[in-house]
Amino acid sequence: MNMHDEIKKAFDSVHAPDELVERMKQELYQKDCHEEIEEVFEVAQMPRRTIGRYTAYIAASLALCVLCGVSIWNLRGNTVPLNPGTTVPAMTTETEETTETTNPDEVLAEVEQQMRIDEETVQRRQTTTKTS
Repeated sequence: MNMHDEIKKAFDSVHAPDELVERMKQELYQKDCHEEIEEVFEVAQMPRRTIGRYTAYIAASLALCVLCGVSIWNLRGNTVPLNPGTTVPAMTTETEETTETTNPDEVLAEVEQQMRIDEETVQRRQTTTKTS
């Protein structure tokens, strides 16, 4: 015999008096009858769904999509190809004495000389980057 059966057997002999049972039934019956009358059910009306709120959400999401699309469209034209094989010449800070010349031939000769120096510098840098 398990514990459950022993407890059940011990409590089977315990009974409430009939008067108490009848009185409790009457009280519960009267309580149930009075509760139905006294209970007032308040029914709250469900708030209506407003279309304006959903329209605002849709408009905001469309505006965001259009902004992103326009930004991407504008960025398409601003592409700069990446050329890792080329080098960017560094700017040198050499101080040169400036002489005032009024002869255009002398100015042209100085510009050509400066261009040759710049080309030689670029070529030297390209050869050093190729070897390293």
